[in-house]
Amino acid sequence: MGHMVSAVVPPSPGRKRLKETKKVWTGLRFLAGEWLWVGGAELLYGGLPACPPPGQHCGVLLKDSGGLEPRDCSERKNFLCYKR
Repeated sequence: MGHMVSAVVPPSPGRKRLKETKKVWTGLRFLAGEWLWVGGAELLYGGLPACPPPGQHCGVLLKDSGGLEPRDCSERKNFLCYKR
């Protein structure tokens, strides 16, 4: 089952950079015909294509809409991380 993630970011000089980030890597990859989280769990959200375009096998989170979209894994983006 998925988990709700809450992020608390303390004020810092780098915070402005976070606000300007439109898309972040989430740890999603399209492998062997399915979207999987980096830990191997299947994606339970249906917003990504069942067969993404060639070369777009990593998922990014969109800041403005909160949705996900497939992107080229070699693109440079910030990462969204959380601590358990």
